[in-house]
Amino acid sequence: MKKKLISILAIFALILILVIYNNNKIIYTKQFTYLPKYNDVKLENFEKPRKEQIGTATYKIKDSKSQNVMNDYFKKLKKMS
Repeated sequence: MKKKLISILAIFALILILVIYNNNKIIYTKQFTYLPKYNDVKLENFEKPRKEQIGTATYKIKDSKSQNVMNDYFKKLKKMS
């Protein structure tokens, strides 16, 4: 009985740790591997960097207000540091 209880608690703890880890995981954009990806963002245009220049990308976010997007993205960037 005691072994069963310990096994169940261990499995529960493992599941809890995995859920917490996945919620804190930051996903990065494919084009710029150093920038976190924002929810429901769609790539509109991407130009690869030429020689010593930087690349540019245009993303589109539907059904969001710009202030909410900026606040949420700032929180993601802050979480990275």
